[in-house]
Amino acid sequence: MQFGVYIDPDQRKKLAALMDAERARIRRWWKPRKQRLAEIEKPTERAIARGRYKEKFAAAVEAGKLVTSRDTFITPAVIAELDQRGWHGPYDPVPVAARGPGRRWGSTDIQGRSRPGSGEGRSSTRRIGVVLPDDVGTRLERACYWENLDLVSQLERFYDTFGDSPELPDPRPGETPDELAKQYRDTLRSDITTTGDILRAAIARVLAERG
Repeated sequence: MQFGVYIDPDQRKKLAALMDAERARIRRWWKPRKQRLAEIEKPTERAIARGRYKEKFAAAVEAGKLVTSRDTFITPAVIAELDQRGWHGPYDPVPVAARGPGRRWGSTDIQGRSRPGSGEGRSSTRRIGVVLPDDVGTRLERACYWENLDLVSQLERFYDTFGDSPELPDPRPGETPDELAKQYRDTLRSDITTTGDILRAAIARVLAERG
């Protein structure tokens, strides 16, 4: 399941460095095996040996001994972040009506704008793709939707009254949000956890553990 998340440029560099190190480990794994393959004269025997090495390589990847994608690091970190919050589920499917285009579950913005600090809306050079197994991605989406549903509903009621422009006050005629109302809105926004928040926390966890 594909996700997109905005992260700090420094985090992106660290992730890239982490994967560079993993690719170097893979090259070291293959180097002696390629040398042995080169010493096999008969093509059929060489092909059989190459197939066995590929099977061993796949087994090492499956066991987590060799890493070919940053998603391998991020997936268990996402699970850890959900577990840490007590978001174990099981959860019902996200209602079809809630699947608005361009909006992730738990989003604080009902009109496609991004909340401050989320990183969303910034240069695409800071956006990375994350592919999670279907079961983990589904759990992430459902957890963010259902665990934040009450907060999102409260925020949407605020928007219904005062509007959702990033430049407040932007009320309807005759309605003005006072400072207490603004604080209430900002508290709701800060308490809502989006899929992007979970992914950023997972990436920070990976870098803290392996960086």
